Amino acid sequence: MNQYKSPNNNQIKVNEVVIGEEDTADKVCQQIFKDNLTPTYMIDVTEVSQISPILKNMAREMGIPTISTTYRLGSGIVNWRNLDDIEKQILIHINQPGDIIPQMAKDIAVHYNYQTIVILYDQSFREFF
Repeated sequence: MNQYKSPNNNQIKVNEVVIGEEDTADKVCQQIFKDNLTPTYMIDVTEVSQISPILKNMAREMGIPTISTTYRLGSGIVNWRNLDDIEKQILIHINQPGDIIPQMAKDIAVHYNYQTIVILYDQSFREFF
């Protein structure tokens, strides 16, 4: 993704944030917004970490368009229940990240002409690759 050039010649800036069990919401926010970048959208593939539900709430409260995954078929995202009309348009739930993340980021960047994204993941992400 760091090498991808969009059709309009914008360079996509990807900020990968690896979440650890000891991380706090404040520490994650510092990592997300480092270098004074504000993400246009986030891809959240955290799961095992205790902070995963906090991150989903944070995305919802901040109103940052987010695609978030769950690893249990049909389980959905508890933190994204009872979404209002705007939230239904910007908070998207998908199952199993697999190898769809690079294609998902590229397609959204091209479609919406986004230039910055954040990809959130924890140690459980490596189990699927």
